[in-house]
Amino acid sequence: MIALANHIKPGVFIDIGANIGVYTLSLARKTDIPVIHAYEPDSDNNLKLRTNIYLNAFSSRVVVHDEALSDEDGTAELLVARSSSYLNMGKSSLTAQEGVEYDKVSINVSRLDSVTNFINQTILVKIDIEGHELRAISGMEGLLRNNKVLMQVEIFRKSYE
Repeated sequence: MIALANHIKPGVFIDIGANIGVYTLSLARKTDIPVIHAYEPDSDNNLKLRTNIYLNAFSSRVVVHDEALSDEDGTAELLVARSSSYLNMGKSSLTAQEGVEYDKVSINVSRLDSVTNFINQTILVKIDIEGHELRAISGMEGLLRNNKVLMQVEIFRKSYE
């Protein structure tokens, strides 16, 4: 993704499911993307993300959002995986997965089209939101229609169809 960003020179990177900021920080450090929007609704991960951005001095380029993206505006229950494993901090989702136990937290959700107004831009998007990808993409139809958008979407094998 870094090589692609350096080749296409997007004006915006949108990290949907930013977690603690691996993509956000990597692209902030190794590209000249002027504006980065990182969406992370899990409060623990969001705090780590904000801390990482501050410690790496990227606050002037990165905007952190504490809401989830979906196909509607309002509130929803974020399913936070119950795990003591530090490595399992990326399993929170708006969509339940088999075999995972969750706690529920009320959060704000938005359609990306409701919170952005980009027109005629080259935009790079990464989506990793644990099974809720299609609904988030449905909430960004205007963004997709009015811009040149390249997306990397992580999906579960059972969601390929």
